[in-house]
Amino acid sequence: MRVSTMQLHNSMSGNIQTASTGVSKTMMQLSSNKRILAPSDDVFAASQLMGLDDDLSQLEVWSSNIKSATTMLSNQETALKDINNNMNRARDLAISAKNGSKSQEDLEAIAKELEQVVETIADLTNTKSSSGEYIFGGTKGDTAPIKKAASGWDNNSSSSTRKIEISDSQSASLGVTSEQLFGSSAEFLEEMDTFIAALKNPSTDNAAAVDKVIKDIDKAQKSVNESITTIGAEVNTLKAAETTNADKQLANKSMQSSLEDLDFAEATTRLSVQQTMLTAAQKSYSSTIKLSLFNYV
Repeated sequence: MRVSTMQLHNSMSGNIQTASTGVSKTMMQLSSNKRILAPSDDVFAASQLMGLDDDLSQLEVWSSNIKSATTMLSNQETALKDINNNMNRARDLAISAKNGSKSQEDLEAIAKELEQVVETIADLTNTKSSSGEYIFGGTKGDTAPIKKAASGWDNNSSSSTRKIEISDSQSASLGVTSEQLFGSSAEFLEEMDTFIAALKNPSTDNAAAVDKVIKDIDKAQKSVNESITTIGAEVNTLKAAETTNADKQLANKSMQSSLEDLDFAEATTRLSVQQTMLTAAQKSYSSTIKLSLFNYV
């Protein structure tokens, strides 16, 4: 009789434990709104979810890269438009210097304003991003691209732009470098300095000097405008990649949801059944224990 009672006790205790475990698991599912709490709940789905998590992490990296690249290109475009405006001003000033009625004092005043324009263009070329990187430095983002030296202007940027990965098959170029804009020795700025010096020299043939510098300015503006066009094309590429990545993220998240999200109605019904079964098992166990004790009296 003792062996039979022990077996019955173990069996009913096991039933209560099983029912209790089921109730606890369902309550945890309802609390988290997740069907899978551990890989063992659904090994195949858990494996798929791990792959989707990896994919989403990579897509987030690419999305972050796209945002960084877009900001960099936007900063470059703004700076280039400002450079272009200053070149327009330099052109206007140069043309005004061709007027034969200008006194030497007038020419020196024009030269002084041109010096400020050149300095502004140099400063714009040395624009930094919010992270402190020189946006026209290329792969030398920690070095100021343009620097005034005793013998002229030094152009310290790299000859190539940095590239950044934006998808599994694409990378984006981060705009242009100051070398691509002005040449390896910042020729445009040096040509402007030469013209400014000519204006200060009373013996200069102003008409010839103006004709030359106008050509220099037009050449430099062409380079700037081509760079703005290049940046526009790169921004369009980034927008397309951003849309593709966003679509992939949405698809991955939808698949994740289908694999792991809980059917709330089904789980609520299941919990009710499990709680009923647990209560019944507890009552049955209590009654059996009392009956067994009565047999010993």
